[in-house]
Amino acid sequence: AADGSAAFQKIFEDPPDAVLIDIEMPALNGLEALAAIRGVAPEVQVIMISGTENLEVSKRALAHGAFDYLAQPVDFQYLLQSVETAVMMRRLER
Repeated sequence: AADGSAAFQKIFEDPPDAVLIDIEMPALNGLEALAAIRGVAPEVQVIMISGTENLEVSKRALAHGAFDYLAQPVDFQYLLQSVETAVMMRRLER
């Protein structure tokens, strides 16, 4: 999705197992999108990605229900493992 609002609409219409959300997005930032997702689809696993490593933002994201928080440059092997684990956990919850 192009921004947090569009992502939220897609999740509202057809919740996926997991989503990747950038912290810095136009219209609705990542933390706002996380809160909105938690409100309509709390079962969706949310992985947050940030352009910078910010301990306070990562703490807030995880405290508000993010499954994982990654800072760029992203280790793609770790990202793949995180997505696979998030999807597996979501499917086990069903």
